[in-house]
Amino acid sequence: MSQDAIEYLDTHQVAQLFCVKPQSINARICRTGSLWGVKPLKAPNRRNLFLSAEIHALITERRMSDDSAKAE
Repeated sequence: MSQDAIEYLDTHQVAQLFCVKPQSINARICRTGSLWGVKPLKAPNRRNLFLSAEIHALITERRMSDDSAKAE
């Protein structure tokens, strides 16, 4: 039986996707506990890991809301 591999992104990868510094991602998590509703998992080395699917869904959602705001 084959299972789909779960992919994770680290803070640096997420920062690149959002075009911000990794410190900005860490600051947001420190202040609010999540990245716009996406809660990171703590790796054994104490680094934050994000589910790739959740981050990509967040990016898609934000793009759609930006597009609808521009259309109005």
